Amino acid sequence: MGKKVERDAAVKKSRLAGASFAEIARQYGLSSQRVRQIIRRKDRDEDYLRDSPFKPLGLSKTSLNALAYSQFETIEQVAAASDEDILRIPRVGKDRLLEIRKALVNWGASWAGSEGRVSDKAVTTKSNLRGHQLCAPSGKRLEEG
Repeated sequence: MGKKVERDAAVKKSRLAGASFAEIARQYGLSSQRVRQIIRRKDRDEDYLRDSPFKPLGLSKTSLNALAYSQFETIEQVAAASDEDILRIPRVGKDRLLEIRKALVNWGASWAGSEGRVSDKAVTTKSNLRGHQLCAPSGKRLEEG
């Protein structure tokens, strides 16, 4: 985590603990107005993620953030996307791609390898993921783990 991300989380935690904007500002060398902005942004982000259409996938916070701020608007769009399209999302690499694809399997979506087509038959178990090949843009197979 970056220094600002850690600081912003600490600012939010201090505010939740009952510290005033002025107290927090003095503690972190910020203006009271900047503290208010940080708190407002953190609240907005939390509200957005709470209402995110990707919440049912049960992803880690980082993966949920990546999808929430991507061009995708629905789970179905992500399920239909190719691995290459998903790997273009900032902060999504092969591990996050695998997490997203596993979550889609658990959610009930299916796809046809790296081509990203959704099949008519819903896949509902983790064991069904084993037969699918996840490929990076280079075409190299992504291994689990």
